[in-house]
Amino acid sequence: MALYAELSLLLEPSLLVAFYGYTIYANDYIPLACVISFVTLLIFYQIKTDTKARFHKNIICLAPVAWVLFYVIGLVELKALVKSIKRLIKKQELKWQSWDRVGLLSKKILRKG
Repeated sequence: MALYAELSLLLEPSLLVAFYGYTIYANDYIPLACVISFVTLLIFYQIKTDTKARFHKNIICLAPVAWVLFYVIGLVELKALVKSIKRLIKKQELKWQSWDRVGLLSKKILRKG
């Protein structure tokens, strides 16, 4: 199932280009309006059925533009996937950072200041 999700993520840019290309070429904006309406209704439903719906009522007005945010999230996921695939091809290993955690009143910080 995860492989399917990754493959669909790799195909998403070409499918979006085809979808928007068709929409603009055919001058038929009904499919785009349907997608935006569906996403808006989905977000609206999620907010209304949330256990803290009262807390989230202030973002209901953002539901019609949520589809743009989904594209941004998809772009970030695609960039991470491509970066991971490049690492696999080059057989690079991850190098974890190690942090030396100190408090604000640590002697190390006080000596630097």
